[in-house]
Amino acid sequence: MTGSSSLDSYVLLVDPEGHRFGVDSSGKPVPREIVRGFYEDDDTAEMETNLPAERQPQVMSIDEAASGRYVITVTARRNTKQWLKIMLWTRTKLWKQEFMLSAMAAGTAAKLSFAYDFHSEKEPQVSMNEQPLQPAKNESVVLRP
Repeated sequence: MTGSSSLDSYVLLVDPEGHRFGVDSSGKPVPREIVRGFYEDDDTAEMETNLPAERQPQVMSIDEAASGRYVITVTARRNTKQWLKIMLWTRTKLWKQEFMLSAMAAGTAAKLSFAYDFHSEKEPQVSMNEQPLQPAKNESVVLRP
C-alpha cells in the first residue's frame, strides 16, 4: 500500500488496529506505530516524481498491510486544492487512484477511509466524511498469478 499527497498538506494514516503513521494536523510528526510503515527518502521520491526536493509530494508506504478499514486525514497547510494518490494491490490486481480535494482553507482537514483486503477481487471504495468519493483518475492492472 502506497500513498502520496500534495506538498501543501499534512497526512496522517490510521490502520485498522488504531496504529498511526504520518504527521498530525499541526505539522508534528507522529511516532511511527505501524511497524512496516515508512517514508520514501528524498532521492527515491525525486526519481519517481521527477520533481525537485522542494516540490516533492509526501510519500508513505506500508509493506504487508493488514486487512481492514484505514483512515487518512489530509490537513491543508495552505489555502489551495489538495490531491492524494493511493496505490493498493491484492494478490491479483493493482489499483491506482488519484483524488482531488476541492480548495481547502489552511488548517482544514478531510477524512478519507477505505476497506483494504489483500484477498479481495473488488476495487477498494474510498469515502470522504462517510460519503463515496469518485477518483479523478482510476486505473487497474491485473497481476500475474
